[in-house]
Amino acid sequence: MSVVRKLNERDGERRRGDPSKRYRALFETMSEGFVICEVIRDETGRLVDYWVRDANPAFLRRAPRGAEMIGRRFSEIRPNAHPRWFSACHVALTRGEPVRFEFW
Repeated sequence: MSVVRKLNERDGERRRGDPSKRYRALFETMSEGFVICEVIRDETGRLVDYWVRDANPAFLRRAPRGAEMIGRRFSEIRPNAHPRWFSACHVALTRGEPVRFEFW
């Protein structure tokens, strides 16, 4: 089923004004991976880990452990993650700007 068709089927819900249903429809049908995380900081305020709170299907298809990630800490999922990963995330949170990076 196409994204347009799914969104059109939910048109009645949009007209009723339920923003959570509109958000969920967009979240579930977008082609880009999207994840919602909650930051875990140390006593100095530096990012040391994060909880994966939710992720859309596009993200989960590419994620190392798929839906198993939701509700878990990143350090549990990827215990050997490169320290630069958290450093890059910390910079993005501190500056409030997007930061692009790739790790192979």
